[in-house]
Amino acid sequence: MVQHWGAMREVLRDGRTEGRVDLAEVLGPDTVAVGASAALAAEITVFGGKAHLAEVVDPGSVQGLRVRAPVAGEQATLLVLAQVAEWSEHPLTAVPDLASLEASVRAIAAAHDIDVTRPFPFRVEGVASTLRLHVLNHSCPIAEPDGPKPWRFFGEGETTVLVGFYAEDSAGRLTHHGQETHTHALLPGRDISGHLDEVALLSGARVYLPVR
Repeated sequence: MVQHWGAMREVLRDGRTEGRVDLAEVLGPDTVAVGASAALAAEITVFGGKAHLAEVVDPGSVQGLRVRAPVAGEQATLLVLAQVAEWSEHPLTAVPDLASLEASVRAIAAAHDIDVTRPFPFRVEGVASTLRLHVLNHSCPIAEPDGPKPWRFFGEGETTVLVGFYAEDSAGRLTHHGQETHTHALLPGRDISGHLDEVALLSGARVYLPVR
């Protein structure tokens, strides 16, 4: 079952960035989650029970990101979470963009008897020919264009793990407008993670879905 605290609209547009849930109380060995910490201090990505909190040190530097574990008492203002004990693995053909990835995840999930009208977690492992992500810096650039700038990353040929939730008709609540997923990216060995803006995947990537 997918749980969530906070909503995209109230957190990012309305600026209600107070803490809503203590991370230590909801994380476990099977946790998968994406979100943001209180005050938009860090982007939260959880896979296999391990939490990666990406926070901006210098928005203008490629090295200006720090990825760390949560500290005692740390809270999320926005969090989408599920517990997945077992995953099924499925091949992906080359994916040219994020919209195509969302369509592929939906099609594969539907073919394996997952109810795509209800939110569900997924992950993808493969090589991204191009990948763009951002990490918020205490401010949403759309709601506060004059606020602190996010850290942005553009990569090519990056081995990546995508962690996300597919959620149809959930714009403003679980997803950004115009998207069917809320997805984060991890770059193993690069100490980089954050909210996925765009991606193209080479053939050979794998998508993993929860076994129910």
